[in-house]
Amino acid sequence: MVPLVLSLLDPQIKTVRCLLPMNHFILKDVPYDIEENREGMWKIIDQDEVLQQFQSVFEKRGSHLGMDHLQLSFLGDSWLFSWENGNTELKQSEFLHYLMRGADEIPDRHSMIKELFPESSYIFWSKDRF
Repeated sequence: MVPLVLSLLDPQIKTVRCLLPMNHFILKDVPYDIEENREGMWKIIDQDEVLQQFQSVFEKRGSHLGMDHLQLSFLGDSWLFSWENGNTELKQSEFLHYLMRGADEIPDRHSMIKELFPESSYIFWSKDRF
């Protein structure tokens, strides 16, 4: 994303300000100077904790679909769904899109896991109010 944004800017622009948490995956391996900003408020997410929470949810959903022993794991910047008779890898953006919006228009390559992502009528949970 960073190289794409920079390619769209006028060459005379020398500074771009983008507010992201310091551990954001977009900043991984970025060859630019990064200035830490401690004025923002970010919720730090523990990947292992998130994985455990999602594991139990998708395990229950998968058992109803005949996906025995469904396992969820990280594979670089992707999520890997593995079960006895197959597996599917989702890029992080795909995973978040399906999680938030449901998988009604899921590509054929992910059709095996469509039922794991039911349509959601809203994005934010009540606890996400500020």
